[in-house]
Amino acid sequence: MKKILFCILIPFLFDCHSYSQTDSAQGKWALGAFFQPDYSYRYLSGYDNSIQYLVDYLDSIEIGAFGFHYGINVSRRISEKLDFVSGVSYVKRHYRTKEMVVVMFAPDPAIPAKNGDHFYTGYITNYFQLPSGIRLALGKGKLKFNISAGVQFEIYAWENNYIYFVESDAFLKFEDSFQEFYLAIAPYAGAGMSYQISGKFSASFDSCFDFMLFSDRYQDASIRIHPWSLGSRFSFNFHL
Repeated sequence: MKKILFCILIPFLFDCHSYSQTDSAQGKWALGAFFQPDYSYRYLSGYDNSIQYLVDYLDSIEIGAFGFHYGINVSRRISEKLDFVSGVSYVKRHYRTKEMVVVMFAPDPAIPAKNGDHFYTGYITNYFQLPSGIRLALGKGKLKFNISAGVQFEIYAWENNYIYFVESDAFLKFEDSFQEFYLAIAPYAGAGMSYQISGKFSASFDSCFDFMLFSDRYQDASIRIHPWSLGSRFSFNFHL
């Protein structure tokens, strides 16, 4: 775990967080804020053949859902075309089951549905992210094209899963308060463009993909869950 935390400080790792390339006339530092709506899902691994049937069943009933990222970035210019970036952000990872039919042997007042109604179960996991990376800017002038790749360090915060009943438009929520730290590593990559609004302000748009390669939360589980997300990141940056 100490090795993982130490890696956060290594400047040659890569990141897809939003920031824009500064011009030589500007300072070396920039501060940015971003928001990223995204589509998220998961990949399953680490299981043996004896539970392949369970994995196949989960893959047949579960689908992706919409989540988001938002946060701040602090970047420092390394060279004419490269920036190093770090910061902190919050991410909501989300996937759910397909719609299913309610079947109850007896009415339950705690369940706002009747037999034959439809429902689905949603799984939401919340993380705090610590980025560390580099971004390459291509082109000259106010409009630049950007390519980035990276490693995202994530800290598990809490879960808030739910059951949604379609006909009654009602939720049953199951929130898990924070109990223990879990660390995860999620490489990611992206591409987009940035526009220099003025000498001090710029805006950028990036399409980003990330994949949770490792999490000590699932390391000893019979089935390991690897969440991933694909989204569009919008940011606004102030150059110091």
